[in-house]
Amino acid sequence: MKLLLTLIFILLLPIFSEEKSGGGSKKQPSKSQDKQTSKAPSKKDAKDSNKDKSKTSSKGNSKNSGKDSNKKSNDSDDKDSGKKSSKSDSKKKSSNKKTGSSSGSKPNKSDNDKASESPDSKPSESNDSSSSKSKKKGGKKPSKPTKTTPAPKKDEIKLWDTVIQYVVDNKLKSKFIEIALERIQSRTCLKFEKVNQEDETKSGIYFEKSSGSYAWYGKAVEKKFQRIFLSSAIEERVGYIMFLIGTTLGMFPEHLRSDRDKYVKLEQDHFSNFISESHKIKDTKNYPTFDMSYDYASLLEFSAKYLSKDGEMTIKPFIKEYVYMMGQRKGFTFNNYKYINYRYCSNACKKKKNSCKNSGYLNPRNCNECNCPNGYKGNLCDKIESSPKSCGTTALTASKKKGTLQKDGIINCTYTIKASSSKNVVQLTIDSVKTKKTIPCLQRKGLEIKYRKDRGAMGLNLCGTFQSISIVSETQDVLIQYIGMNSDDNFKLTYVDKKK
Repeated sequence: MKLLLTLIFILLLPIFSEEKSGGGSKKQPSKSQDKQTSKAPSKKDAKDSNKDKSKTSSKGNSKNSGKDSNKKSNDSDDKDSGKKSSKSDSKKKSSNKKTGSSSGSKPNKSDNDKASESPDSKPSESNDSSSSKSKKKGGKKPSKPTKTTPAPKKDEIKLWDTVIQYVVDNKLKSKFIEIALERIQSRTCLKFEKVNQEDETKSGIYFEKSSGSYAWYGKAVEKKFQRIFLSSAIEERVGYIMFLIGTTLGMFPEHLRSDRDKYVKLEQDHFSNFISESHKIKDTKNYPTFDMSYDYASLLEFSAKYLSKDGEMTIKPFIKEYVYMMGQRKGFTFNNYKYINYRYCSNACKKKKNSCKNSGYLNPRNCNECNCPNGYKGNLCDKIESSPKSCGTTALTASKKKGTLQKDGIINCTYTIKASSSKNVVQLTIDSVKTKKTIPCLQRKGLEIKYRKDRGAMGLNLCGTFQSISIVSETQDVLIQYIGMNSDDNFKLTYVDKKK
């Protein structure tokens, strides 16, 4: 047990240095909460080194930041609320009782437990993040539990009911928690019911004020309210709160996917203290991917320099430009919402065939319509977003002869480039890009290229100055969206038809 607790402490060390102590030692959770935890947040810029070996060649030094606006689809929320706070997690001292109060804190860890730290991205201000002084009381202090539940089996993730009760500690500003829950509720079949106090006969979530911020992976206890701990540093940041709620719902970081070695390399030598068990690939039974591709912009993914001891990348994408998308804490991406719906809402539209195209899926709140990823629209997601006439021809066909696509200025254009047959693919060369440099770089903030089969995963987003990037599509077509926000923004690319 001492070894396991040491493992947790080491993984969470970067967090401990980032929030000032809230005073006092932490209470312990019960044995029933021996579960994986997720910590938040660390606040370094996700600046990456320029020396990656990647599947693409690139020259340029853009960095992404940006809010994922997705005005016409259910992609990443771009409004992370709250003030910019530099408070860090306090150093936590705990006695690890085998059972503990229902207001527990640092989890007791089993050998399969893996802590995950929130990534190194700075919060953004938004309309969601007005500095509200809301002081809604979360209810009475919970009493100590009279019953505990054995921890789930190794790597087992237990799911919640679709109606989840929650309590907010009266020391927290409930407004931001409610914004986070409403975002999730509005795009899934889940329903969150606020109650004034815990019901010891039911399961639920208790948002508790703490000197640190973390949660357990999945449903860790039965007939008891499970803690999500929020510190002053993140209690007004909706994106960070969603990160911890997602963890509690059983979502997990992309670099623990069963197919992660196709997309990233873990650089063990650069981790401050690499523990293989903590970065072990998850089994697909308990951590299914539902045929969704690796989403570098997932809210649950970490920055490329997660737990780095020397400033070098620890999670290194093979296509190095993706580094600027990793570690965002703005909000859920399209595939994050899709994952929750596939995980929890499979019965919502079971009588309706999913005819949605381009990785769309049936809306669990209205089974007669599809939720479409960014760039697509229509009842079946079979049309691309409309563009003004000044964008020119938006449906292009590749041939053996090199074609050119370029645009500049303040304008929004969405294009498709299709290979000549289903047996062919599109070879793209991005000659140049100049857009506003922002970190993290998310959709609708520059140039996005969707070239993978899964159009739900955020495409390669380029915010800044780039040159000479080569990409080959996984399917017959690619989608390109240019969001020009300044008069000197521009891009130029060439394309040809290529045999698979």
